[in-house]
Formats: sequence, C-alpha cells, structure tokens
Amino acid sequence: MKVQIGLLLTLLLLSCSNSEVEEVSDCNNAIEITNFNTSTLIDEIPENALQALTKAPNEEGALGRNKEGYFHVRFQLDILYLAVYALRFENKEALDQFFLASDYSFNRQLPTGDFELVVPESLQNSGVASLGDRLSANAFFLSAFGTGFSFLLRSTWFMENHFTEYEERINMLKNKLLLAGNYLYQNKTVLMEYDKNAPNRLLFDALAFYSLSSVVTQESWKQLSFELIGSVTQKQNETGFYIENDGYDSSYNGVSLKLAGILLALLPDGESIKNELSRSVYCACAWQVSRVLPSGEISTEGNERVYPGGELFLGEEKQMAWVDTFLAFQFFKNQFLNLSLENKADAIKAYYQ
Repeated sequence: MKVQIGLLLTLLLLSCSNSEVEEVSDCNNAIEITNFNTSTLIDEIPENALQALTKAPNEEGALGRNKEGYFHVRFQLDILYLAVYALRFENKEALDQFFLASDYSFNRQLPTGDFELVVPESLQNSGVASLGDRLSANAFFLSAFGTGFSFLLRSTWFMENHFTEYEERINMLKNKLLLAGNYLYQNKTVLMEYDKNAPNRLLFDALAFYSLSSVVTQESWKQLSFELIGSVTQKQNETGFYIENDGYDSSYNGVSLKLAGILLALLPDGESIKNELSRSVYCACAWQVSRVLPSGEISTEGNERVYPGGELFLGEEKQMAWVDTFLAFQFFKNQFLNLSLENKADAIKAYYQ
C-alpha cells in the first residue's frame, strides 16, 4: 500500500472498475482556447452544480473541516464557490458570506504571513507538519481565496454596486494578502521542491501567485506563476497526462485540469504562457476523456496514487476527485467540441451522485 507520509494538510479529494477504458485520444493537433475569461468560466458551470458546491460558512465564517474546530485555512477552499455563486446569481448573501469566511481565515494569520495550525487531538500522533507541508497548504487556501477575490474585483456588478460597502475590508485584505504572498514567495525554493512531483500542487501554487499578483500587483509573483505553469507543461507525458510521481493518475489529472481552467480564465489573451497552457490542457483533456468508462465511472486502473488500496490522507483512503473532472469538462465543453466533454460530464455526474 502506498501511504503519503507527513502530508497532514494535503488536499482531501472527493472507486473502481476493471472495465475496459477507451483508447487515448490523439492530441498531436492541440486546439488553443479562445474567448475564455472569468465570466465565461463562471457561466459554463451548470446552475444546479454550482448550487450543490456552494456551502454556507457557520456564524464564525468557518468552512469545511474547520466547522468542527479550526484546523488550518486550507480547509477554507470552498470560499471560492461563495464568490462564484455571488457573481453568477448577483447574490448579496453569498457575497457577505465570502467576506465573513475571509475574515475568519485571515484572523488566523501570523505576523510572519504564515497561518495558524491547530492539529486535532485525534491526529496528534500523525507526525509533525514540515515547512513544505505548511507552505503547500497555504498555497491551497491562497489559490482559492485569491481567485475568488480577483473574480470579484473584475466584476462590473460587484464594482458598481458593492465595492464602496466593502472598500475598507478590501484594503485590509490586500494588506494581509501582501503579507501572505511575501511569506510564500520568500520560501519559494522549499515550496517548489516539496511540490515538484505533483503537477496538481504546482498548479495550486501557480494559481495562488498569479491570482494574488492580479490583486496587489507584484510582478515577481506573476513571473513565478509563469515558471510554475511551465514546469507543469514540462511534466506532461506525450499521451497527454500530467505525470504524478512517476506515472499517471486519473484523479489528480482531473484536479490539474480544473486548476488550469481557472488559470486560463484569469490570464489575458495574447499572453504566451496562456497559449502554452491551452495546448497542454487540450492534450490532458483528451487523455482524461479516455479514462471515463461508458458507465460514467472514471477508471483508476494503473493509477499512481488514487486507487483501491492507494494513498491515504489523514488516515483515510483517498477517493476519486470526480467533481474536479466534472468541472473541468464543463469549463472546456465549448472549446474542445470534438471531445464531447459535456456528454462525458453528464455521465460522470450520473454515476457518482
């Protein structure tokens, strides 16, 4: 059994058939994404799916596992869906909840820019989180918060109707983001070494730095995000999958595709790294399609990390992150028409729900 040691804060992903999978699709003639921005991405998410993904924080602002008692800000990842829901439906309640969850998160920020870690008693014997572990977990949270924050600041609805109301909190959050981003950047060597064999985590890192740089204008962070994206496209097998450890993984490949979709929506047209990532994503999408069985199940056959008897997270076996593949296919369904992504997404949802 492969067990992930010391990753107390690594992403908990949302099993498995011996049925034959389709042959890998040809991705030699990659299609580049066009007319794809934050509004496009938000509109591509089906309303019922977005409603199911959006979870209200408790009265303190805690989300996910933090509702049981604060653990770490990486469990605040659902903060992104609050921003997306607010924008999609022009919903003031979700907007208020986004800022409530933001306050909760940054109230746990340390003077260094790091965030508090409070390991539950049940996990006290699971080992001590390393610096790399904490940095990677910070990047998870900052990628979600930074993306949601950036989406709001790019929204005409928010800027014209609600910016003034939140302006003081926005300025406070920008100061805290600067502190958090500087801490992450100062420790970039440790972060990149720690995440180097996991393209999905490198994309979390890239999204954190790019989204934050778009909010507080830090050129060095933006350039580092481009470097991270380039490292991911270099870790792509010729058949399309992103190489996790030494092989492929249909669960984490879906996570990478979802994160790449968000990056593509944030990146401006004409940016060379956007074109490079776009071509890479087409190939990865084609490979991911090949892992979807006729039933809608995503095959784990041959997976490097997520399969029956595979990696553990906090003592629990990791499960297929089907939601990430579902969202990625929704993001790109009108870009890569030849891959029939919407049909595949519908089949996936029908199988796992």
